[in-house]
Amino acid sequence: MRTKREFAAFVAPDGVWLVEYNCERDGYRIVAEWSDHSAAASIDATLDHLLTVIAHHSAGRARISIVLDQFGAFHHVMTLPEAPDEVLRPIVQREVQRVFGTPDAVVSFATGGQVERREPSRADGRTAPRHVVVAGAPRGTVDAIGAKLREKALDVRRVTVVADAMRKLYEAAGGPAEPTAMLICLGGGPHLAYFLDGRLEVSIDPPIVLQGERASVTMIMDQVERGNVYVRQQFRGAAVSRMLVAARAEEFSALSKALEDEFGVHVEPLLPGANSPEAVVAMGAALEPSGGAALDLFPHPPTFADRARMLARSSSGLAAATGAVAILVGIWTVTQFAQLVSVRGDVARREADLRASTSQVQSLRDVAERRADFVGEVSFIRASTDERASLASSLAAIGNALPAAARLDSLRVTRAADGWTGAMTGVVVGATTGEAVRSLDALFQLVRAQRGVMSATLDEFSYTAQHSGADAKSNPPLAVRDSAPADRDEPLAIHYRISLTLGSGRVH
Repeated sequence: MRTKREFAAFVAPDGVWLVEYNCERDGYRIVAEWSDHSAAASIDATLDHLLTVIAHHSAGRARISIVLDQFGAFHHVMTLPEAPDEVLRPIVQREVQRVFGTPDAVVSFATGGQVERREPSRADGRTAPRHVVVAGAPRGTVDAIGAKLREKALDVRRVTVVADAMRKLYEAAGGPAEPTAMLICLGGGPHLAYFLDGRLEVSIDPPIVLQGERASVTMIMDQVERGNVYVRQQFRGAAVSRMLVAARAEEFSALSKALEDEFGVHVEPLLPGANSPEAVVAMGAALEPSGGAALDLFPHPPTFADRARMLARSSSGLAAATGAVAILVGIWTVTQFAQLVSVRGDVARREADLRASTSQVQSLRDVAERRADFVGEVSFIRASTDERASLASSLAAIGNALPAAARLDSLRVTRAADGWTGAMTGVVVGATTGEAVRSLDALFQLVRAQRGVMSATLDEFSYTAQHSGADAKSNPPLAVRDSAPADRDEPLAIHYRISLTLGSGRVH
């Protein structure tokens, strides 16, 4: 029986790269690389290109690991308190939805070691949070990958994102504790990651570049400089001294020299056996992480071992529960029978006592009921009196607080289910339009601020220009509802109607 061939693939809108490798005793060995640089606007078209490459170069059964770039894929780093995955999962999903705005995403996360950033005198391993790396992609993208690859009977080992592949490449390179940056110059732009104390702390996606145009050395240097500044600001002046770089052969020499001259770092090639940076990233999906779990977005069906463990847990749990229930039923039966014998005699004695005292209790019950009715009536009258006193106090306060420019013509109050409602009408005057409007606003704000007023609404108002002398006789007042007359130096009256909601005896 032929063994499955092992493949790793890098999938992006600007093309696909396929790497065949062998697992050997001392590591992995790249056997061959193929690519298809056909650009595609959708994940389905890109997967069709990948399947075409696999069909041309694969013989028989194959197993594949995929690194997904763009198509909505994302990566995130968090620190969360120590807790089981079942507790952390909803927290991670809410954070992903908040940061990336993806309501329906497939999310995978892995917890790492403790992150203790407090001073040594305050450090405590019992309360230190955990380092959590998160990867995700839209559900439609992941479903398309599953449908296309299962259709060709391919064994999908893992689907992950570029930042997670960089994390595993860093661990394969030795994972030194010194601050290290990793730069991978892909066709879609340079991906940058920073590792501090052996952990992936920051991953930076590439800037937007023109379609079909590779990022220049100047653009890459700007990306690295911004990343260095961010890391220094966020991690107490941390500065990288080592940089792992994956770039095309014709770009590596000039880029590594510019990085060493500009930033004073030691540049090393990442995975020298690969011919392209895309192949390097693809191999990152094939590597097993040395610390923590692998991030996998592909929905795998449960294996036979998983189903066996679930069945064993459910069978043992059912047997234990059945035995416990049987024991409890037996104990309950014996206890209830003994109590029944004792209670039966007590019931007979109490029935005789109850018949003897019924006549006495009945008269006492009548007295208690009449007393309760009287207390209820008194409480109702007292509450009504207090409520009306509070209402009268509120209305008096409104009347006493009216400004000199305002006049109150009417005030009506009606009892409502949850308090009192009322309406007040009147007139405010002013020498000019603006002064009259200011007087109306002052009156409205004064009413709203009165004690006992829950809410106030200015329902309607109308303007009346006031003329004097002969003009007043020949030109009667003209009322224009909700439309102010032109501002002129003439007296103006504004008729208003304000609705009120007053509290029922409560102090506000």
